[in-house]
Amino acid sequence: ENGGSVTVRMGPGAAVTGHLVGPYGKPRAGVELRVQFLPKGWGSWSDYSPEPVKTDRDGRFRVEGLLPGVGRPASGPVLSFLWAHDSDLRPLPFDPDAARRLLKEAGWEDRDGDGLLDRDGRPFRFDLETSQGSGQRADAARMVAAQLREVGVEAVPRVFESGTFIARHQAHEFDAFVGSWRESTKVDLWSNFHSAARESGYNYGQYGSPQVDRLIERARAERDPEAARASWIEAQRIIAHDQPYTFLFERDRLDAVPLDLRLPRLSPRSLFAGLEEWSWEAPSPDRATAAPRARAARGACAAPAEARP
Repeated sequence: ENGGSVTVRMGPGAAVTGHLVGPYGKPRAGVELRVQFLPKGWGSWSDYSPEPVKTDRDGRFRVEGLLPGVGRPASGPVLSFLWAHDSDLRPLPFDPDAARRLLKEAGWEDRDGDGLLDRDGRPFRFDLETSQGSGQRADAARMVAAQLREVGVEAVPRVFESGTFIARHQAHEFDAFVGSWRESTKVDLWSNFHSAARESGYNYGQYGSPQVDRLIERARAERDPEAARASWIEAQRIIAHDQPYTFLFERDRLDAVPLDLRLPRLSPRSLFAGLEEWSWEAPSPDRATAAPRARAARGACAAPAEARP
């Protein structure tokens, strides 16, 4: 009745369900819960919830992670299920202590005791942009900002209308942003990472590497899939090392279909790929209605680490 706290250890994609009751066992309906998280290596708890968590009329509640079982950490610019993905790449580890050491080596220290790192009299502060219409990207921006704050860096989340968001990127007028793209099954890194795509593509951070340019051109011209894959893998390794983007996660697309609809296979290209193989099974008399089921195909999300190379 007077409040309290419960600590739960959660793994990736985990969820917590519970039932809030009063002192005599009566369900507490409509109570907003305060959710905090403490990832491994952090020194303090931070407030975070993708949306307000409230108990229902029976006192029940559910708390989910950012990707509740429908995604995985990303390691590079090619999705992990595609034919040209470099399986030797690994996601960057979460290591705040190593981050602090690297920042100190680069001259960033908290010289005035305000909790923020500074260098040459300037605090380490930047805007972290995202667009309206994506709660998940906004959640990711808040989580990134909270993690950076723990090492003395202030990322200020800012949300823009979609047209303004894109226009700022095309003009290269931003500090950093959380964005996403969908990959086709034809691997091609040109539009995001080739130098020529700075003005005519999506290379908003103006990344430039002559070696990556040559590998992209060679892979696109190669007719042998294995030879093309070797060039794509080499390009991925350079990009993962240079980090023009910090690759956050791959997100699954969920599609719900009736139980009576038979889909022999799903394709990452589209829910409707292989439509000619679909079939409809008439419901049995004892099952007039059917609950939908979720089927997954994959997409990708990434966040630029820097506005300029």
